[in-house]
Amino acid sequence: MHWNHLTFLTMNSLVKSQQAYQF
Repeated sequence: MHWNHLTFLTMNSLVKSQQAYQF
């Protein structure tokens, strides 16, 4: 279950980074 949580956090961080670059 911990892996799932880590994956979610990683994807969330990547999305935020992409949004920051786009904006």
